[in-house]
Parts: sequence; C-alpha cells; structure tokens
Amino acid sequence: MGKSNKIKFPLWVTPKTMETVKEMYKDDDCRSQSEFIEKAIRAYVGYLRADNSPGMLPNYMVSTMKAIVDSGNTRMCRMLFKLAVEMAIMMNVLAAYCDVEEGSLANLRQECINEVKRINGTLGFEDAYHLIHVINEEEYHPYDSTDNKKDAKDLQKFKQRFG
Repeated sequence: MGKSNKIKFPLWVTPKTMETVKEMYKDDDCRSQSEFIEKAIRAYVGYLRADNSPGMLPNYMVSTMKAIVDSGNTRMCRMLFKLAVEMAIMMNVLAAYCDVEEGSLANLRQECINEVKRINGTLGFEDAYHLIHVINEEEYHPYDSTDNKKDAKDLQKFKQRFG
C-alpha cells in the first residue's frame, strides 16, 4: 500500500506501548513503526472476526497444524510400509504351503472386497473369521482337527463357497 493511500491521524498510546512498538517493529520485518502498528491492528481485527468466522486462523497456528499433520502422515506412511512388508511375508509363506486354484482365489478376493465394503473398511479378525468359517450357517474349525478326512471336508466346503 503506497503512502498516498494512507491517512495521518493522532494516536495516543501509553509510553510502555510505544516502547514495545520501538522494540518489536524491526523483529517483524517492518520498515516503520507505523507499518508495525497497522499490522497489529489488522491482526487484532482478524482476532475479533475469528469469533464470527472460524476460517480465520493466525499463520503460526496454520503452520503448527500443518507440521502436526505432516508428522502424523509421515509416521502413518512408515507404519503402512512396515505393515505391507509383513503382509508380503505372510502371503508368500501362505502361498508356499497352500494349494488354492486361481478361480477360488478370485472368488475369495471378490468376497473379501464385498465384506470390506459392507463393514466400511473396519475389518477385524472376527469379520474375517465369519467370512471364512461360517458356511451355509454351519460353523466349522479347519485348524482344530488333525483328522485328514475332516480337513478334506473343510477344503471341500471352502471350494464350494469360493470355487
């Protein structure tokens, strides 16, 4: 804002306030005490309007909030990377020991997608257990038995559901 757009008027302040202005205007990169006072008035008006307009936040609050969000985002990305590594290990171990047909796997994937959509992405162990172990309203436990006949029957039920 040029000097021609400004008006001059008398300003009455306490000596302590004027001393504060003299001490602080250079710290705020202001060229003059008048510029510092004008910025202070604008900041105070913004503060007063903040009650009516929650969109008005001081720069230091915005930068602090951005730093907090960025820090959380970085931490979350690191944890997702670690989780992806653990999932890759688990999937490779399972793939090495499971003999599942491609068609069954595709059906399982679609069932899982539908289930996650249904529960809005909050999949827990109980949900996965329900998805896999409750077939035709009959609960079964494929890992509780060492009987090969029962394991074959469980595999057959799995294939009926997803194959």
